[in-house]
Amino acid sequence: MTRNEVMEVYKDRSSKFTNTQLIQWRANISIWTLLALAINYKNQINLSTTENSDEWKLLPEIGIGLFLLFIHSSFAYKIQKSLEFDKKIKNEIIDQLNKSTNPNESNFVVDLPKEKNKIAGWIILQVSITLILIIVFLYS
Repeated sequence: MTRNEVMEVYKDRSSKFTNTQLIQWRANISIWTLLALAINYKNQINLSTTENSDEWKLLPEIGIGLFLLFIHSSFAYKIQKSLEFDKKIKNEIIDQLNKSTNPNESNFVVDLPKEKNKIAGWIILQVSITLILIIVFLYS
């Protein structure tokens, strides 16, 4: 690839990275806001299931909470994996462009990253916030 083609790939990956990050934050804020609203609504209408001795009334809420946790976890994993992939491609392009001394050089190769993604920390944080809100909802 030529230098201009590599720059186009970089611009495309940068745009994709920014858009994906925006989607991630909007989704997280939406899920957390909906859970906060559910907690508030439950407290306002006094639907507290922890005061009753009948444990079966808590099962639908637990099921919905686990479903929401699963959906959010899989969403967070897929989005974060996409972000890390785009970030590695961008970093490799920058490294190659910085190493190049000839502006007319045309032997740029953008390899796909082979190392394993280290994305667990951010996913754990997102899912932990969701889990905390679900627990607060269940026991409010």
